[in-house]
Amino acid sequence: MTNAELAALLTDRLEADAGSDTTLVSMELIILTPAEPGSIETRVARRTKTLLFQHADLLDAQGYRIASASSVHRLAQ
Repeated sequence: MTNAELAALLTDRLEADAGSDTTLVSMELIILTPAEPGSIETRVARRTKTLLFQHADLLDAQGYRIASASSVHRLAQ
């Protein structure tokens, strides 16, 4: 899988988990090693009145992290 495909997987997952009433403001992606993805774990790091901060880890089939991403989403007013 290419780096662009890994980035697209993480972006799609973070946007889906943030919800349709949000807008992606920024995202930082770190690719640790090229590998076939297994699963994605996401969590909300922080939420304010206007912003949602998330983090995601992309794991391979053995559970090793191959990429991570942090994102900021603007909440609908």
